[in-house]
Amino acid sequence: MSEGMGTTDTYAFLSLILSLVCVVLSAWYAWRAAKAYGIHHDDRAAVGLGKAIGLLVVSVGLTMSATGLVAGDASWATAGLSVARGALLVLMGTLVLAGVRPGRVEE
Repeated sequence: MSEGMGTTDTYAFLSLILSLVCVVLSAWYAWRAAKAYGIHHDDRAAVGLGKAIGLLVVSVGLTMSATGLVAGDASWATAGLSVARGALLVLMGTLVLAGVRPGRVEE
């Protein structure tokens, strides 16, 4: 299985399980953020929805990578990390360009 990838099978399966947990949690968060945006339609809800979708795509990329580890497919593992890295770059770039700061209170 993943022995040729430089990891143990235990690591590969644990990585896949934890990545799937991340997908479930981020999908739940995205669903809640979408509901909040549907109710409020303000900047704060829009930022929350954007962060939620970004986290969901990152977790899907990490799950793809873990699937590659379990299957012993280096190209699939690399592609998953590329998806996660790209989504994180887009998410962070969007937050910086939008001027989003933690704890910022609009007046």
